[in-house]
Amino acid sequence: PLMERILTDGAEVRESFREMILQPQSDIPHFRRFVRKIGWQITEEEMVLEDGKFYPMMKVIHGEKMHISEDTPYTLDEWFGGMLLERKHPVLREYLERELRIRNEILDRLKNAPNAEKRAGEIEEEKQAVSAALEEYEGI
Repeated sequence: PLMERILTDGAEVRESFREMILQPQSDIPHFRRFVRKIGWQITEEEMVLEDGKFYPMMKVIHGEKMHISEDTPYTLDEWFGGMLLERKHPVLREYLERELRIRNEILDRLKNAPNAEKRAGEIEEEKQAVSAALEEYEGI
């Protein structure tokens, strides 16, 4: 949200750049979509693991503005980075394996929680996205 606000409030300055290196810290799928909506395209992606934390980074350049409905589900590329998936990035794989473990633990806890059906459904959707991304690594 902070990076999105900076890029929105500073649109005039943003548009004066030829490229930007961005490192969003939260809600990464939303941010990837936001970048496309404001007319930029991701040309490079990297992910590093440092001190137990995963850091996605992306290089963006001017592109076409995309018109995407807010209720359109995120794609795997938006969730996890198309270039990272395509390259079968090893740090992304570690991230996905960790995320799958976390989703399974949450689902296990929610089994006995009252009125948790909606949240369990959301977590299950996330788990399916993570599992689909991990399938990209099959056959390495």
